[in-house]
Amino acid sequence: MSRSADMRSAHSARGAPVALVTGASRRIGRAIALEFAAAGYRVALHHHMSAAAAGNVVQEIAAAGGSAYAFAAELRTAAGARALAATVLGHLGRVDVLVNNASRFTATPLDAPAGAAFDDAVAALCGVHVAAPLALVHALAPSLAAGGCGAVVNLGDARHHRAHHAAYLAAKAALASLTRSLARDLAPRIRVNMVAPGSILPAAGAPPDATASLISGVPLGRLGTTSEVARAVRFLACGPAFITGQILAVDGGQYA
Repeated sequence: MSRSADMRSAHSARGAPVALVTGASRRIGRAIALEFAAAGYRVALHHHMSAAAAGNVVQEIAAAGGSAYAFAAELRTAAGARALAATVLGHLGRVDVLVNNASRFTATPLDAPAGAAFDDAVAALCGVHVAAPLALVHALAPSLAAGGCGAVVNLGDARHHRAHHAAYLAAKAALASLTRSLARDLAPRIRVNMVAPGSILPAAGAPPDATASLISGVPLGRLGTTSEVARAVRFLACGPAFITGQILAVDGGQYA
């Protein structure tokens, strides 16, 4: 029996596969959730405080004939991530694909006054980008491995140089290292890869000329789309089964 037949048999025995996408209520996370729903997955959409937006995504997926469920959790700590994993497994019974997309983009300028605000920002960045993904993988590994074809896709950042964001960039670099390490630790039953988007969307509240500024550095002459990132995530999760430990930049050649 081929590997693809094995995968179909495993999915059939355990019911429809489940993709857990963190930070799935908006932007790239929303696109990833829609992509997996279109592929026939039941989608567990994680959000923090965006219940209305997550509900809209659930309704959008349902209107297209898919199945999706929203789950709220704080992912600043490993404990919050473990609670999310337990809740999703309790409701849906399995997780076959984990997409660690939840992110915080907080400036930590080194000339800022020392104090609780700076310390909290650093802790939150490390929690969301490193501690939570590791805790989710640890908690979900038995389910991811149960079908013999589990996958983890982490979301990185191809934009390696950004002033006043040292903690954010360090956390994303740690997530990249974690991706490679987990790929070895979890092989052969679970594959672990990363998608690193480049210039996709202007930051919330960015000035009107922000898009032109972003495009100026992209060889392909445009911004990427959230659906292009989502398709890359799905490719690494559901595509060739001989890919693991890799980081795929979706950046229009900006950082080639």
